Amino acid sequence: MLVKISVFLSASASRASIHQSISCSNNLGDVTAKSGSQSIAASLVGTAIGIGLSQVVLDGTNVLDVTMGFVVLSVIHQGCTYRSLRSVELQTLNRHRLHLVLDDFVRRCSDGNHS
Repeated sequence: MLVKISVFLSASASRASIHQSISCSNNLGDVTAKSGSQSIAASLVGTAIGIGLSQVVLDGTNVLDVTMGFVVLSVIHQGCTYRSLRSVELQTLNRHRLHLVLDDFVRRCSDGNHS
């Protein structure tokens, strides 16, 4: 239970900064509301698909089939999450991103490539 709470808190904190970077003209409330609606809709669709798949997969109750289904769906979920986060352009630099940018800049300058 404690792990679930800490994951929820870290997700909420990162979600707020992503929403802030997406909002254009002080419309953070609108962006957050739309995100919440999309999240609920995706959760409902995912639940419906899960119920449908469980009827098919659990017919024989083979643990290996259930485990493989879980692994495949988890990999798809992680891939989709990664792709969605790659499309968000953050307009601020935290310490880690600043470090990456400066390392790249110093590396390019030391190589003689000043572009």
